[in-house]
Amino acid sequence: MEYLLESFSKLPDFRLSRKKLHDLPEIIFISICATICGCDDYVSIKSWADDNIVWLRQYLILSNGVASDDTFRRIFQFIDRAFTNFI
Repeated sequence: MEYLLESFSKLPDFRLSRKKLHDLPEIIFISICATICGCDDYVSIKSWADDNIVWLRQYLILSNGVASDDTFRRIFQFIDRAFTNFI
């Protein structure tokens, strides 16, 4: 788990520093775990994370709790655009 979080920490974060309430590697980690567990949209990812917050806190700090489904959506929309422009 630590290796994954360390790898995700190398990703560039496009967000303004003053608006970052949630750590990007934590958002990516939660998204992958939730997707493996069958979540297929941002609302279900958020719901899964809320339901499993005790387990998640074994690996993550989550200083501001779990990000909103809108935050998950914004981050992945940006990542999608970034890779689309890259290819």
